[in-house]
Amino acid sequence: MPNLLLKEKNKPIKKIPLNMDGLKKTPFKVGRLPKNNLVLTDSKISREHFQITFADKRFLIEDLKSSNGTFVNNQRVQKKFLQEGDEIRVGENILTFHENELSPGEVEKAQEIIRPLKDFQIDAPSYDKKRDQYFFILYQLGKTLISAPNLNELLEAAMSLIFQVINAERGILFLLNEKGCLTPKVVKHSQVGRIVEEELKFSSTITQKVIEERVSLITSDAKYDPRLRTGESIVQYNIRSALCVPIWEGKEIFGVIYLDHLLENHTFTEDNLELLTAVANLIALGIRQEKLREGNKKDAVLRSNLERYLSPDVVTLILQRSRELEGVTLEIQEKEVTILFSDIKDFASLAERLKPAEVASLLNGYFNRMTSVIFKYHGSINKFIGDAIMALFGAPLSQENDAQMAVQAALEMLRELQFYNENIDERKRFSIRLGINTGQVVAGNIGSQSQMEYTVIGDAVNIASRLESIAKPNQILIGENTYERIRGQFKVQALGSVPLRGKKIKIGVYEVLQ
Repeated sequence: MPNLLLKEKNKPIKKIPLNMDGLKKTPFKVGRLPKNNLVLTDSKISREHFQITFADKRFLIEDLKSSNGTFVNNQRVQKKFLQEGDEIRVGENILTFHENELSPGEVEKAQEIIRPLKDFQIDAPSYDKKRDQYFFILYQLGKTLISAPNLNELLEAAMSLIFQVINAERGILFLLNEKGCLTPKVVKHSQVGRIVEEELKFSSTITQKVIEERVSLITSDAKYDPRLRTGESIVQYNIRSALCVPIWEGKEIFGVIYLDHLLENHTFTEDNLELLTAVANLIALGIRQEKLREGNKKDAVLRSNLERYLSPDVVTLILQRSRELEGVTLEIQEKEVTILFSDIKDFASLAERLKPAEVASLLNGYFNRMTSVIFKYHGSINKFIGDAIMALFGAPLSQENDAQMAVQAALEMLRELQFYNENIDERKRFSIRLGINTGQVVAGNIGSQSQMEYTVIGDAVNIASRLESIAKPNQILIGENTYERIRGQFKVQALGSVPLRGKKIKIGVYEVLQ
């Protein structure tokens, strides 16, 4: 029998069976209300948070318009088919989905895995031999790689560790900048107090060879090394021994570590070379980790901004395509978009009857429900204008059936409004008007340098707005272009050619029937 393993904060793991025969008839619901199949008392849990059903021989999880969302494997979802081992997170609770019955031993094993990391902390052993000393350096650098709060601290720690075991007079850690030039990030000297200008006199011949040929290089007497005869800096700076390795990971080189000695020949050994190469590779992993961290921060900021207006799956697709350089752009471009306008009929008189706080609460509840519907059909909220909503289907991403999605969204908005009205005081109930039109628009970031927003402009937008303004209460009116794209998919009644304010010619108008 399939089941869920529930891990609540400060409680042991609990196994909750899922009855397949029961799921075919009645969803398995989770939430704060006692009537749910699984009751969770966490304050972040909604009264009915999510449900699991059995459909098409698969288990489907569906968020029930919860306030704080349902996450599967750290991705917020509306609907998703579950797979073995999927982790469901709601509030501070974690449930793991298993398709097959777990034995008591497997449940116990799952319980044992969840332990404080301090239980596994290992103190670093001490080593006496040089070989073990090298291992200790890599061990310490590995710990720093995990714990360092930023890249600079990792680089500083790496150079300090290198100077503990390698007899270098000078050392410079370079990273390649955006132009492909080496930029010194850490400079060390075995003699305290040496000036920076002197420390930065290094052999560009050696560093260039390491980068261009992708090799680690050691020279015992640089002035007489046939590989380096063209290097004027070697003679000019009287470089004797030198050691240089690339900071690399996979096929990418991020920079080099350069060590030298001006007084002694044969200073560096092959053991030094192997150690420095390993250290450089660990540093490259740290650089890659820092880039991922910065990328995740940018994604988080962008996702936070986009999720106010776009459905989570559209946001995920935008971020994915942006990373893959597939040309998703918010810059100005011409494209076909379906525009949906809706507003509350006689809102001014409704607002007069209610207190300001009641109006705000009423609008917030209404907007939340309408936004969920628009997101469900891959639309985006372009703006709220008082009591009106302007939604886009096809911008910034097209779903290839945007007109159909817009009409489906409009129909469900009316159904959702009916449900909303049934659950509020009779004196607060209202109706809405909807207008939809499809056409070519200019879409992109439009505004001033101080205030920019993504929007669309064009005649197609104006027509959608005019259609909404002439619609009757709880009526959906669509333009001719939208009708052509959804012909045969919905019940539609032609209303003939209708004059619209600001238009010299009449427009073909159609009503979508519920």
